[in-house]
Amino acid sequence: MSVKTFDWEDDSGDVVTITYDGTAGTSTTTVRSDANDTYEDRSITVDFETTAGGTKAVARQTITQYGNDIDVISYDNKTITYNNKVLGYAS
Repeated sequence: MSVKTFDWEDDSGDVVTITYDGTAGTSTTTVRSDANDTYEDRSITVDFETTAGGTKAVARQTITQYGNDIDVISYDNKTITYNNKVLGYAS
């Protein structure tokens, strides 16, 4: 398991924490954030990179937290969660 914390980069001091747990072919990502007391929309994009057999793969995850604290998480430009409800994603 790996845990990484990022600043929202909006001068609020708030952070988003991503916990990644996985093995080859399977992974789980958990996203947690401070409440959005700024009431401003904010986003952060995280790239997950792996190399196997000399081939590099990159997956991009974007977390958007709107001013009303609604969270949208997208993976490679496909929405996978909305306001803590799992919508699903299949590659």
